[in-house]
Amino acid sequence: MRAIDDLCDAVEEFARETGGIAVISDRHVSSERAAMPLIIVISAINQRLIEEGLRLRVSLIAESGQLCSSHHVAAVLGFGASAVYPLAVQMRAEEKYGPDVDDAVNAFKHFAKAAEKSLMKTMGRVGLCTVESYIGGEFFEPNYLDTSDPVLRKYFPNVVSPVAGVGFSTLAAAVADWHARALAVTGEKDVPLLGLFKERAEGAGHSYGTTAVRGFVDMTEESISFGDEARPENPDMADPTYLRLLPLHQLEGAFGLDDEAYRNNSFDELPTRAIDSFDITPGYRSFVRAMNSERTRRPAALRDVLALPADVNFVRTADEFRREMGQFARFGNNDFQVRGLSCQQTDDVFVLRLAHSPNGWRPSRHRCAPDSGEKSPTTRSWAMRSGSPRLARQRTTWRRSGQRRNRSRCPRYNRPARSRRH
Repeated sequence: MRAIDDLCDAVEEFARETGGIAVISDRHVSSERAAMPLIIVISAINQRLIEEGLRLRVSLIAESGQLCSSHHVAAVLGFGASAVYPLAVQMRAEEKYGPDVDDAVNAFKHFAKAAEKSLMKTMGRVGLCTVESYIGGEFFEPNYLDTSDPVLRKYFPNVVSPVAGVGFSTLAAAVADWHARALAVTGEKDVPLLGLFKERAEGAGHSYGTTAVRGFVDMTEESISFGDEARPENPDMADPTYLRLLPLHQLEGAFGLDDEAYRNNSFDELPTRAIDSFDITPGYRSFVRAMNSERTRRPAALRDVLALPADVNFVRTADEFRREMGQFARFGNNDFQVRGLSCQQTDDVFVLRLAHSPNGWRPSRHRCAPDSGEKSPTTRSWAMRSGSPRLARQRTTWRRSGQRRNRSRCPRYNRPARSRRH
């Protein structure tokens, strides 16, 4: 903390006397001098200059070996640096390519180009298109940091961690420990692989992998096509049905403000028949095949990030229920959620009943007023014995229309069947 405050005092004095460009560097680290955390240092200097009213007199440049990824570049710029120089990248390029200066320079340029693209993507997430607007914006959330710590609150007054975390003393101890461990490194094999800079080739996937990305690219390269019946006779006409495929100069009245413009440039809802008539493209088939083969090849390395529950609120027949539940593998899963079922247990038998149906109908009220003499199902229930995940045979009871329901069987709905009509 004393070293950070001394550095802030030096930058403040420089700003008062002359101002200009201040280079914050950890180039001269040694076995006896550890590098201070760059983001904390930049944020501390930035806050000191703001408090003293000198922020506009100094531009900070971060020259550090801690800038080893695009995220570090974005974070340092976001907390007050005007420019960065990744010292470790430059040294690594010189070490890898030796005396060949041109190859080392080209390698550094490749890293700079990739870092700039990643930075533009990061800025785009917060709606910014210029670095000047991004610098000092402090758009990051300090996860795993205790921002209520007196020292960290001083250096990061504008950010709050909702889950708290470690304090400044823990960070200082970690810096000292890692510096001592770095002294024992003699080669590249001694550097631990922390999973931050390089993905494991056979590791667990947490996002879209290369297989999915390549599949997406292949599908986007497919040309859009329509059936012969849906193809317009004159493709040059601004038919509202195919308006999305036409250039802007053919949008007749698309930018008008009258009712005619909205009527000519709107789209009707596609009917079910039109949707069902769509063909699955070869690109999508190959994409699904590749994803399924990837899951089969590495079942333990793939994780389902989002698992939606089965929804049987709108099913009315046993086939619809089986179709909905058939999407879930009951074998091999300890449990899975089902929305729209009520469960009753009798000894080792579990009776499942539909809790809802379309338009607020109760499943027992479906066809509550059939024609005279017609039989209608009162309940649709399925029994599942404990220890066996197999879905039992459907059990349906019948009643004549107009008869009163057995109160003991369903105590909630004990009124005559003809008391409600839909």
